[in-house]
Amino acid sequence: EIYQCDWSSDVCSSDLGDDGYLVLSEVSPAGFPDYLWGRDAQHVFEALPRGFSLATALHAGTLDEAFEVLTAWNGIPDALASRIDLVTYIVSVGPWPRPTRRAVAAMYEVDAVVDGQPQARLLHRWDASLDRFESVEAPRTIGTDADLGAALRHFGAV
Repeated sequence: EIYQCDWSSDVCSSDLGDDGYLVLSEVSPAGFPDYLWGRDAQHVFEALPRGFSLATALHAGTLDEAFEVLTAWNGIPDALASRIDLVTYIVSVGPWPRPTRRAVAAMYEVDAVVDGQPQARLLHRWDASLDRFESVEAPRTIGTDADLGAALRHFGAV
């Protein structure tokens, strides 16, 4: 089952834990009901050990900056930030503020977070000059390279 997290949601505070998915639209202080920050974002991460998976977004320029947003700015402990297995970095292509498309620029597999720093490997990257996605390293925990490649092709990323 999929559960949307927002200010009014009680799914994170309940005893619910069914291996479902929590969707947090964005980790951001923007003030929208489904954009959570600080204690509200911590609350979502605290639900993960009960069997939930998390899908969310945040704005950051690098992998390290993304984890700084989570750990330093939002107080997500390393143990809970370490529950993130895969980070997909997306870039806007074309003139801002009206880009023509978005592209997956990189995918990282995260092993752990130590002192707020992700211990991660680059799995795939986008070569903008060739407009092509390249495999860099095989994943160790999230599935086979062939499985990920098939999924990327399915969604038009390669």
